[in-house]
Amino acid sequence: MSFSKCLGAAGGAVLGSRANVERVRASSPYACTTAPPPASTAAALAALRVVRDEPERRARALANATRLHAIVDAHAGEERRSVLFPVRALVPRDAEHARDLEREFQRAELFVPLVRYPGGPSPSYFRIAVGSEHTANDLERLADALDAADRSDQRRGNG
Repeated sequence: MSFSKCLGAAGGAVLGSRANVERVRASSPYACTTAPPPASTAAALAALRVVRDEPERRARALANATRLHAIVDAHAGEERRSVLFPVRALVPRDAEHARDLEREFQRAELFVPLVRYPGGPSPSYFRIAVGSEHTANDLERLADALDAADRSDQRRGNG
């Protein structure tokens, strides 16, 4: 379980039966890992309490993830995925489209970083994340920013 994606905390945990956890602990990738610092563990435990005690936040997070994927699918011309995560990659068509997207995200006051990560879907892509506290207005600003970037791209004869 990735604490960063599901709880907003650093680190992670291996969950499962004792036999499966022991099998992971015996594996070579696990051998070089370090236990998370106490503050990260406390943050993850506090987040788990929120998940347990405030189910409405989970419902809002799921609704926001569903809306995020619908917005990006419509923009990218992709089909909806069966598993929804609160994080979505958006691959720009080219460098100019990336600049258009960055400009429109800034104009809309949205923090959508352009990342370069070797395990990602492309050498560089935008990483869009939502949580339970994002509003419908936040998601509409995202949709509007994507539309504005597409219009700029189309004026150049692309897309």
